[in-house]
Amino acid sequence: MVKSLDPHRLNIVGESHPESGPRRQEEKAYIQSLGMQNAQYWKEDQFQYSQTSGGFKLFGKSFLTKTTEQFGDSVMLRLEMRLADIKEKFIPLAEQFAAGNNPPALGVAGYPLEQAWNSFVESAFKTESKQLLLTMHELLAIDDKQSIDQLQSLHQHIEQLSHKYQTPGALNAQDVQTQAEALLQDWAVAEKLFCRDVKADKALDSSASLNKQRSAAMAASAQAAGHSVGVWKVGQSHIDDIKNAPGFDERALNYNILTKDEFNQGLALWAQQQQP
Repeated sequence: MVKSLDPHRLNIVGESHPESGPRRQEEKAYIQSLGMQNAQYWKEDQFQYSQTSGGFKLFGKSFLTKTTEQFGDSVMLRLEMRLADIKEKFIPLAEQFAAGNNPPALGVAGYPLEQAWNSFVESAFKTESKQLLLTMHELLAIDDKQSIDQLQSLHQHIEQLSHKYQTPGALNAQDVQTQAEALLQDWAVAEKLFCRDVKADKALDSSASLNKQRSAAMAASAQAAGHSVGVWKVGQSHIDDIKNAPGFDERALNYNILTKDEFNQGLALWAQQQQP
């Protein structure tokens, strides 16, 4: 028997992002066919829920409480993971450029060094800087004073980098080495600012560790948002982490959890039924 979505609860459902991305409308139509016409559909980074903190109760009434909107997928963890991804994936390439080498991992072996470098800045580092800014803007939009204070210096620095590396301009091999060394120095400042202001001078966690931390945060958010009704699509690796966590007990959940395969089976059966 295929495990199905629960039309009366929050469903956290695994997916492959490249697979689900082009078929969002089909997935939404399938969900509506199950009687969830008014249910919400959230991509991984979209789910939000209300959280109440502080205050006290007197004679059954709440006083001095604060209600804030929280992202189910922690934006601060996503931000740190983006920084960790840059450190692990792109900084080693910049180090090779600084040494005067064309990194084979770029897939542009045989290109002149300056052409390979310009391609790297354009397609890799500049894109990642833009994503960093978008993630920070999401966090700042929550209007959380602590986050705003912590990220102010880093935000200004990344803004400057996004302009500095807007147009690649290495003209020869010496330019490449000079610009690569400058990028490495700029990156070192960005990492130092984040670790100083957000992590109390602790080092960045690894991307793999942060992915698991995000999974744990998603599970906690889903449990806290049991009043929500809809479908929250997340990467299957997060579903695996949640289900494999010590003490996981599906009977104690405030939400329904489905794997990518379970969801895809239901979607495929529904799609067959739509055929004339």
